[in-house]
Amino acid sequence: PYTLEDIETVKDIQRKKDQNKFFFWYKQENHQWIKNALNKENRADLIGKLLNNNKPFLNKPKAKTTLEAKTQKEFGKPAKKNPNSKRHKRR
Repeated sequence: PYTLEDIETVKDIQRKKDQNKFFFWYKQENHQWIKNALNKENRADLIGKLLNNNKPFLNKPKAKTTLEAKTQKEFGKPAKKNPNSKRHKRR
């Protein structure tokens, strides 16, 4: 940091794995562990805020490119990428 103050970093392998589970809180396999950890720390109030399944940004469908959308509309199947196009050639 700019202040040159010491900051605490996790060095223990188990604590790193636990921290990683919190980083990926949105993954279903981490939900039960996070619930248990928050209950253990008496922070059950955060469970509903963090693990609420109504997170619209996690369920967004992947946007289609215009070529994919046009081809699928006209022919009913997704477009194939052309490996010979100038865009994909290496220089």
